[in-house]
Amino acid sequence: MENNSGVEGQSQKQLETSDIGGIHIDMATRPVLRRVGIGTTIFSGFVIAAHFLRAGQYALVLLAIASPLLLLTRRRAATIAVQTILALSAIEWLRALYNIAEQRFTRGEPWHRMAVILGGVILITIGSAFLIHEP
Repeated sequence: MENNSGVEGQSQKQLETSDIGGIHIDMATRPVLRRVGIGTTIFSGFVIAAHFLRAGQYALVLLAIASPLLLLTRRRAATIAVQTILALSAIEWLRALYNIAEQRFTRGEPWHRMAVILGGVILITIGSAFLIHEP
């Protein structure tokens, strides 16, 4: 009689874990990470909406505020759409970071603190896209 306990144990472990962005995630923590992702997605939506509101781009304000509502459908296409919006938001933040830093640098004003703050916003925005991932 062969001992397949190693193979069975490995199969069970594969059922209990999942890959998100190449990182092994325990299936028990997945719902918690998704809730955190939804929270940070809502936060990211409001922050980018404020950015667009300041620029007078009202259609983008509505899109940024409404896009997290797509996650209520729990459909893969909705998740991908929100992830795309988050990626585009991160690109907009990179553009804003570059423009503001360039202006401040040219004027001889401090720009490092602004870069750290916007860098944090960019990381939260990108992190949100990974956390709302559904297999």
